[in-house]
Amino acid sequence: MGRRHGIRGSIREKKIGIEKLLETILLVADLRELKANPDAPATGTVLESRVDKGRGPVATILIQNGTLNSGDFFICGSVFGKVRAMFDDRGRSSKTRRRPRPSNARLQGVPDAGDLFQVTDEAKARHIVDYRQGKQRDAAMARISGSRITLDQLHEQLKAGDVKELEL
Repeated sequence: MGRRHGIRGSIREKKIGIEKLLETILLVADLRELKANPDAPATGTVLESRVDKGRGPVATILIQNGTLNSGDFFICGSVFGKVRAMFDDRGRSSKTRRRPRPSNARLQGVPDAGDLFQVTDEAKARHIVDYRQGKQRDAAMARISGSRITLDQLHEQLKAGDVKELEL
């Protein structure tokens, strides 16, 4: 059976329009005067994340501002941890990544795609993630407890006349 190609596959393989795309990106950046501070702590967005069999939790991060270093502590949704290693799109290891390159980072947890990535100190990261996980836990418990009723709550509803009693 022959190999099927979609439009995206053929463009990627033939490398059609890549130069024009890069030129357009640079032109828009110049017109909007987009600038980044390379000395700032890294911020960005998670493009994808997965658990790799050999590496553990890995996320592809698009760094939008600042510099990401191996060993930096980060907050990413309800995950916090330390960047254990970084790789470029070709799998080469690096210690530092600057914007606007996407980076594959080995993390200590798997964040969701679209989560904001922010480098911060360890104590602040722990505090913020504990708060976020508590909120998620409370929301999950509210969903569970919202559908169940305790005997005390049933008794209160019977007293108030909200629930009718059916005598058998």
